[in-house]
Amino acid sequence: MDRNGFTLVELMIVSVILMILLLLSIPSFKNLTLRHKINGQANDLFSMIYLARTEAIKRSKVVSICKSADGQNCGGNWSLGWLMFVDLNQDGALDVGETVVDAATVDTQVIINWSAFGSDNYIRLTPRGITLAQNGTFTLCPHNGNNDIARTVVVSKLARVRLPEIGTDAGGNPIMCN
Repeated sequence: MDRNGFTLVELMIVSVILMILLLLSIPSFKNLTLRHKINGQANDLFSMIYLARTEAIKRSKVVSICKSADGQNCGGNWSLGWLMFVDLNQDGALDVGETVVDAATVDTQVIINWSAFGSDNYIRLTPRGITLAQNGTFTLCPHNGNNDIARTVVVSKLARVRLPEIGTDAGGNPIMCN
């Protein structure tokens, strides 16, 4: 018997198998995209700190990075964004007459916390390229709390920045997202 095609039953079986495979892959795809968002935000923070260090040295002035909800004023929380500016009076707050160098926003699916020795509202970098007694860690967690794809960005007093392995903190321990 010569057959040129598929029966309805064969098509339905293939459709069901494809649907099951698709449903099984959706959670993995969501974690993959969320992992890329967290890595992107970690790289943005890494770059922002090095840019602030470079600007402080180049301008021979203190440059601060503060948490910013709107990209124009300091305040809010780190999960909304941050603002980099030349901090003439070295108070960690953007005042009239101080120059904004850069600003960034954070993806809504990423939660960022800054735990530091000193203020958790800002990071100040001196014209010598070091922080003003601030070392600490940014912890980037996904909104779903998946510890395995969380990242940390570690900043030393000498303004050296490093990115530990995904899912681990500065000491190599697993990150705990709340």
